[in-house]
Amino acid sequence: MRSVDLIKHTLFRCSVWQAGKILPAANLKFSTLAKRQALFSIHNSGYNAPSTDSMPVSPCQHNKHCLYLVSHRTMAGHSHWANIRHTKGAADAKHAANVQMFVKLMKGAISDGGSNPETNSKLASILERMKSVNIAKADIKRYLENATKKAGSSQTFYFEVRGPRGAIFVLEVESENFKLSRDLLNASMKKTNGKVQEIPSFKSFFDMKGIVSVPVTKDMQVSNMDEYLEIAIETGAEDVILTKDENGEGDEYTLKFHCDPQTMKKTAKDIEETYNLEYSTCEVELFPHNWVTIDSKDDIEICTKIADKLQNHPEFVNLFDNISMPDD
Repeated sequence: MRSVDLIKHTLFRCSVWQAGKILPAANLKFSTLAKRQALFSIHNSGYNAPSTDSMPVSPCQHNKHCLYLVSHRTMAGHSHWANIRHTKGAADAKHAANVQMFVKLMKGAISDGGSNPETNSKLASILERMKSVNIAKADIKRYLENATKKAGSSQTFYFEVRGPRGAIFVLEVESENFKLSRDLLNASMKKTNGKVQEIPSFKSFFDMKGIVSVPVTKDMQVSNMDEYLEIAIETGAEDVILTKDENGEGDEYTLKFHCDPQTMKKTAKDIEETYNLEYSTCEVELFPHNWVTIDSKDDIEICTKIADKLQNHPEFVNLFDNISMPDD
């Protein structure tokens, strides 16, 4: 090979290698609810930190107060179809998701008990957890100051964006200015095929539920769920489910009490004060009535681009969708 050709060949290979490093996008946090959740009824069975890979899939049952084990993925993409994305930058994505979660928890704790950690034990606990995951003290201070400013003045808004083949995205934001949030959303959707709905209709396609999450500790006897089912009934919750984070460190489980969004705060307070169960989050989630299957490569790319843009909204809180992927 001539020296000139050798140089060209070398440069070409270098450029391809560099493109391979740059082009794959980092995983982003997608919808918590838009996953292909495998629901397993575990009535009358022992709790042995089951492996969901070995459990048979059974249809979702809708009996009131029944217990389900919900297997889901987090951090690598909150909807099942997002798992096809590359894993480059996963550590940064996980850090960003942690920060976002803690800021959200701080706002709730400040609204309930004020911004002074010395008199607000829940806020103090959140700050300690932030330190334990190596978030810098200066950053924690800044996040606390911002959360304190926004805790009392911001409102929650929902925006609906339509994608291909009946895909619906619902963006939750916290903002002091609805018009500004909507303008930012419209600007971000211009270079995608996503269409912002001027008159949202997502409530016709999703159920809105209040979710009170209680982390499971070693001393909690969740092998017998009767106690927690009774707590759900006594506090006005509709049911309680046991969830496992497959991507967490070790076996991490959470009890999730489902309730009316209007009574969510009261239910959370009763669970904590009456039954001494400290909840980690208290938030509204959307459950789609029906899933839409996205199996075209082009449609998947469009949905990924829309979700990417929505995730980058400066006032982003959460993202829900009704997207499902066919089994491989």
